[in-house]
Amino acid sequence: MKLGENADCFDNYSRVKFIKMYSSIRVIYNPNAQEEFKYTVIPSSAKLKAAIDAIRNLRSCDQLTEYAILRHGYGNTDSMSGVVYPTDLDEFDRLTEYIPEHNVKVYAWYGESTGPDYVIPENQYLSLLREYLLLHREHDHAIRIESLLRQTEH
Repeated sequence: MKLGENADCFDNYSRVKFIKMYSSIRVIYNPNAQEEFKYTVIPSSAKLKAAIDAIRNLRSCDQLTEYAILRHGYGNTDSMSGVVYPTDLDEFDRLTEYIPEHNVKVYAWYGESTGPDYVIPENQYLSLLREYLLLHREHDHAIRIESLLRQTEH
């Protein structure tokens, strides 16, 4: 199967359908799950899992889209997850941490007060966000993110 192709294969035991495979994530459909968990995204690395969990934990597709367009980070203090853009750092923060241009810092500490931070390319974060929005049938938001992705290609 090629990346991005639909797959019509079911796991015979759980009836979970493997829908799409991208370079960094797999999308799984489980018709027996609760509504918000029918579509599951499985990342290929810890840093992508942190990015996906940061996206999931904000929950407002309007806010996720607006923050991405403004290139502004966000955080959820309940789950201790979020995204930080280089422009979010103030003068003091820039002395102690560095986020390269065209990258974002993602973190998901799952309720703990501290944990690992990961730096990923901004276009990778935006691609994950676009897929999340599509899975949640937020097509207008996904189109806006797709437009932003085209602008950020270098």
